[in-house]
Amino acid sequence: MIKLLFGIHCHQPVGNFDHVIEHAYEKSYLKFIEVVSEYPEFLFSLHITGPLLEWLHDRHPEYVEKIKTLVQRKQVEILISGFYEPVLASIPEHDRIYQILYAKEYMVKKFHQKPDGLWLTERVWDPSIVKSLINAGIRYVLVDDYHFLSTGFDKSQLHGYFLTESEGRTLAIFPIDERLRYLTPFRPVEQTVEYLKTLNDQNKKAAIIFDDGEKFGLWPGTHDWVYRKGWLKNFIETVLSLDFVTTDTFENFLNENPPLGRVYLPTTSYFEMSEWSLFPEKALKFVDLVDNLKKQDLFEDNKIFIRGGIWQNFLVKYSESNRMHKKMIFISRELEKNSVPMEERVDLLRSQCNDAYWHGIFGGLYLPHLRRANYSSMLKAERILAPVIDELDIDCDGFNEIYIRNGKIVVQIKPSYGGAIIELSSLKQALNFQDTLMRRFEHYHRSFSTREVEGSDVHSIHETKKSIDAQKRKYLVYDWSEKLSLLDHFFEGKPSAEDLQLLRFRELGNFVNQLYSYSIRKNGVILDRNGGVFKNGKSDVKITKKVTVKELELEAEYEVHGDSQGAIFAVEFNFSLPSATSKEGKIIVDGKVAGSFRDIVEITGNTLIFDDVTFNTGIRIKTERPADFRIFPVFTISQSESGIELVYQETGIYAIFEPVVGEFSNIMTISILGG
Repeated sequence: MIKLLFGIHCHQPVGNFDHVIEHAYEKSYLKFIEVVSEYPEFLFSLHITGPLLEWLHDRHPEYVEKIKTLVQRKQVEILISGFYEPVLASIPEHDRIYQILYAKEYMVKKFHQKPDGLWLTERVWDPSIVKSLINAGIRYVLVDDYHFLSTGFDKSQLHGYFLTESEGRTLAIFPIDERLRYLTPFRPVEQTVEYLKTLNDQNKKAAIIFDDGEKFGLWPGTHDWVYRKGWLKNFIETVLSLDFVTTDTFENFLNENPPLGRVYLPTTSYFEMSEWSLFPEKALKFVDLVDNLKKQDLFEDNKIFIRGGIWQNFLVKYSESNRMHKKMIFISRELEKNSVPMEERVDLLRSQCNDAYWHGIFGGLYLPHLRRANYSSMLKAERILAPVIDELDIDCDGFNEIYIRNGKIVVQIKPSYGGAIIELSSLKQALNFQDTLMRRFEHYHRSFSTREVEGSDVHSIHETKKSIDAQKRKYLVYDWSEKLSLLDHFFEGKPSAEDLQLLRFRELGNFVNQLYSYSIRKNGVILDRNGGVFKNGKSDVKITKKVTVKELELEAEYEVHGDSQGAIFAVEFNFSLPSATSKEGKIIVDGKVAGSFRDIVEITGNTLIFDDVTFNTGIRIKTERPADFRIFPVFTISQSESGIELVYQETGIYAIFEPVVGEFSNIMTISILGG
């Protein structure tokens, strides 16, 4: 007799759109519970993340009651993660404990069940978390069988649980069966039954499946397959009719069975993550290697020797992710230093939700509303902290940033990267207008397609074809510098807004992403660079910008000395404007409406306003000298579970002036409106 340990994990990230979650609820979460409720003898395990539970509690309390009923009749076992679904290995030790204890308290309050088991977010395992899990009262955790295979185990050994330890204290680990992950629910039920029979014939004790609940109705094609064509009902009824299978919970199995052995797992995640976290050039080679091994029928036997990247590499691959992550760490450290109690750290915990920090098959980092939600939560947590102006290496790259918090806004300036603004946040509105993203080559840009699998009406999203149309392909360009503000350029002539948008221009200066020297003063910083313009040979040019932070504004006083050889001087800004995602918002120049946030605008003036109608906020750029403004939306092209998406990231602005001959001076003021 084999025990089927069946579980699902349901998640929606902090900041996701209501209509998206509602769609998932109707297509997947509700339908699944309605079906399993008809079969009280079908025991299973359930993990619903904190952000989704909070949404369900507010929007569909009747659903929470349905879960409570299943708990009361002992049909379902509740598992937890860190409440706001952080990658535990990526957050401080004290926050790991807070996240887990917060989740435990919530489950006891809502479902009167104290969970001992943990769903490991994105299955990102690192040995450092073992002590944290034990200290938080966790008895067992689930990871992929790939974690075990990476240490040399054979799949045939992985049908139960193992023990690992930290300083002599043990933690149980269940390996999830990859074969079952790909069978359920994508293949006919008979294939799963055949596999279960094989395991039973081999005298295995457990068949372990725990995977995304969204596979049961939300992923493309699955709603029709799982519900209208009856896959789930057929699966449950078939399993319950088998004389060699019984369903059970992980906790029951743990209490009734001894461990299969001892294990020490390496830092890893599921196999697909090892591809996504690689740098794109290496990811291409990784994909080709895997494809070649599959063609030669050598992949399965050699998979354990193929190691890609680790989750933390996203913090190297994407500077924007690292910047967001390190600000979160900085705020966490400040709250801890000030002994802020757990109940007042909930916003900080919310900002640790993992989705916006990385990118794979789902949008993740590429979705501005998810990044915005994380920053918003951080800024709400930061409101209680005292004003400060300091120089410290927040992003851990070996160079100091200037961090200024005056009680109303937060400004970060990075001298080592063009003296640029890397954060411009309103504490009242909890908005970071510098939450931008540069356009990068992603390895899936090479083809936008994968081979489909024969013999099924529904596929895993890992197996679905993707294509891109000509209109989107136009925007498939890659930035050579980050999309920050106060970046200093020298151009040959005055490029058009579309030329700047699509990178059809020649850069003549060496200031944009280079090191500026600096000195801190009372309310800001003075930044200097002795650089050059390269047009007809090199000419020496010096740029000094004195940045002063006042109430709700930042003033940049420019002095440029030298001979630019006729090259045009320009200052670049990039701002993330929330209303642009809903095609609302006005561009106003010198009091006249010049377009919307998604328009390409070329206009001369002194005062440029981005009026964000929906959020009742905006940005004003005021320049002492008239500027030729070039304004345009910046789009990225990324993959998601539904295909290829064209996503607005930010609005690019270039204030273009005349060539520098001898000396040029100007004062530019950037103000947050409504803050």
